[in-house]
Amino acid sequence: MRSVAHNNLMAMAQDIGDKLYWGSVTTSPSNVLSPTLAPHSPADPIPQAPALWIETTAYGLLHLLLWEGKAELADQAASWLTRQGSFQGGFRSTQDTVMALDALSAYWIASHTTEEKGLNVTLSSLGRSGLKSHVLQLTNHQVHKLEEELQFSLGSKINVEVGGNSKGTLKGEAGVLSGRPAGRAH
Repeated sequence: MRSVAHNNLMAMAQDIGDKLYWGSVTTSPSNVLSPTLAPHSPADPIPQAPALWIETTAYGLLHLLLWEGKAELADQAASWLTRQGSFQGGFRSTQDTVMALDALSAYWIASHTTEEKGLNVTLSSLGRSGLKSHVLQLTNHQVHKLEEELQFSLGSKINVEVGGNSKGTLKGEAGVLSGRPAGRAH
């Protein structure tokens, strides 16, 4: 009986490359959500999914962790969920945020290891003042999110090089600094 339920759940799963999620069921007459379009290349961003898909995928991830532990399918569902989070850490609603964070926490616990892991991230850009470069060295002992304010010239291409033996998510936010003195409106 358990394997029938598992097989039915997996039949509803959708994948985009190495990402696994539960979204709309196109054969369902009550389906009012449009399906997520697949990115054209791995560099393209994953389209933002509705709250229902995030919550459903969180339940799917929890099931996979109970069914197979930390394995390939759980990795794929966790990867999709991680990429759906906002820059501030939440998702679309309180309910889907609670479920997604619960599932991702369970995934982290299942995948936690004492093996030394590390990532070296280099961000560089050629601007008006020459090559500007920032290096971030991360280890598994840094469990808090890392925030750095980096400034590059507007319109310049930013190169990202990543090396190491771990996984991570890099999120960025762009802003423009004006040269106007503070407190004066023009």
